[in-house]
Amino acid sequence: MFLSTYLGYIQMTILANLMILKAANEGINNLNKLVDINGKTILGFLKKHAFPYGKFLAMTGHSLGANLATMHPHICVINYSNLDTNYLVSFLY
Repeated sequence: MFLSTYLGYIQMTILANLMILKAANEGINNLNKLVDINGKTILGFLKKHAFPYGKFLAMTGHSLGANLATMHPHICVINYSNLDTNYLVSFLY
């Protein structure tokens, strides 16, 4: 009985983690599709106005936004190889 209960818990945990990963991936993709009135993405804006000047950048969020705030700096680093990661910080609320 204990083993079947434990295996059920493991299956639920794996399923929950997969759902979180799917939602996080969808959230990052949606976040990266956002554009300003000039058609510039968040990463495009940061590449032009923040990264070249060594600006300190804090990404914050609450709940799902906190999840995205922890992931987005990594996306920035992946997409901008000259980025000094000392200027990226994520805050969770």
